[in-house]
Amino acid sequence: MKTVGITEGINISVYQPVDGKKYSPVDIAKFLKKFQLNGTLKLIGELSCKILMDENPEPIREIGGVPISDSVLAYLAMVAIENSNDYRKEQITIRDIVKVADMYFGLPDPILSDKKLDPFLIRFGAAQFEYDREINNVLSRTFLIYSQLWNQVPEARKVNIDEAIKKISNLTIEEIVILGFAYFGGCKNGFFRIFDENQILEKDKQFFTKQKQNWFLEWISCSYWQFRKQSLAIQKELPDSDYEKNRFNLLEKYPVLVPDSNPRPDLSQVYIVPITRLLLGRITRGLYFDLSDYFKGNTKANKFREAFGYVFQRYIGLLLEKSKQKMQVLPEWQYGKPEKRTSDWIVFEANKAILIEVKQSGLFLPAKTLGDIDTVKMSLSKTISQAVKQLWSFKQDIALGTYKELECFSEVIEFENLIITYDRMYFANSIIKESALELARKEIPSIPKDYHCHTISVEEFEYLLGLNISSLFDFLMEKRLGNKGRTWDFREYCGRMFKQSRFINQYLEKVKQEFLDYIETHLTQETKEKN
Repeated sequence: MKTVGITEGINISVYQPVDGKKYSPVDIAKFLKKFQLNGTLKLIGELSCKILMDENPEPIREIGGVPISDSVLAYLAMVAIENSNDYRKEQITIRDIVKVADMYFGLPDPILSDKKLDPFLIRFGAAQFEYDREINNVLSRTFLIYSQLWNQVPEARKVNIDEAIKKISNLTIEEIVILGFAYFGGCKNGFFRIFDENQILEKDKQFFTKQKQNWFLEWISCSYWQFRKQSLAIQKELPDSDYEKNRFNLLEKYPVLVPDSNPRPDLSQVYIVPITRLLLGRITRGLYFDLSDYFKGNTKANKFREAFGYVFQRYIGLLLEKSKQKMQVLPEWQYGKPEKRTSDWIVFEANKAILIEVKQSGLFLPAKTLGDIDTVKMSLSKTISQAVKQLWSFKQDIALGTYKELECFSEVIEFENLIITYDRMYFANSIIKESALELARKEIPSIPKDYHCHTISVEEFEYLLGLNISSLFDFLMEKRLGNKGRTWDFREYCGRMFKQSRFINQYLEKVKQEFLDYIETHLTQETKEKN
């Protein structure tokens, strides 16, 4: 593997398969078909866990000169499930994994024929980087959004989130998080078995009853047969096999597999986890999609998404309020007649201001899978482009100086624009931003071509607020004015600006402890009262 250049701050590395060979999806399927399936998935799971737990933050590990990452392993696990079974005789080895990983890099991509770089980079980002998302704060974020903030936000109370989560999983959000993290910690060898109630501490037994564990596993796991049926249906929706590497991997929905054959019949049922980090993704981001589907009706309106938008907006405000930077944070307010609204959040630092728009989505799944610019723009017209128009229009109203409600901006001489998304996008400040601006200018021609909006995902924003910086505004301004940083995503920019590889958001770390305290006191007491 060699690095061939840097594209918008991202090291682009390439690997040429041995002897420069080209392979098809059928070649990989035939290779994996001969190996016992549960052994293959278990070995993949061991490798995935080692990559995740490695102190080196680099998400790629080279074995025998071949790059191995969660994105590669996830694809191999998916194809193995679709083509093999537990009754094969041959056991897979590390050498075999290296061989089939080498074959993976010989699969085709549409760029070989259409020569279109931007669509390729969008597909590449979604397929490769999605398996390297930050997981440090998923517990805190999930707990805050669903357990604490939801019922504090008036616009969200029309959705009974506790009832909905219970209908989907038979569990509470607290039980989901506890069980999810317990199994996450228990699958270091690529598999786990349910916890023995008799081995659980008395204070924790209420969360680890056999019934609750079974409910949890019924929610996030599936059999090989179920996986094959749904996954192959997804495969058939691809325009052609050149997009094979980029298709949606059903392991994101079912990160836990129930094998056809239990290797140790003398023990309880074994559950296989091919990609360790997807278990956490399932109980956090996956829960979001489950709830969205649960409230899906015959119209475009979705009560859950509408409510979540308000709660997520409040979550961003909470992060700002709890940050160490010296700044005044104000929520949106109404102004003018007919009534208009400011940006979702405004941050004042002396005579400087950051205007913030918060959006749930960035790119929808078809855009990420295909990378087609027209499909990308269709997504952006409802998300990032909409935020660009809102920020531009609000800034023009400030400049008019005729709205009394906006007099607080009279002393502001500099502005930065920031769009924060729940969705994670890649090349968000280059390819995505340019497409969003192009769409926005079609509706508002006065938006200049060099108009700048920073775009950042919630994970990156949590990370950014954990950095040791004295001024958020100055940090954003320096990034915008830099020769290269302007078009870089925040993860890459911060990685080059700071030598320290990992930063801790102290507030979200504190919330983790609050969650444990909440379990220890409130829920334990609640159970005693019920009994």
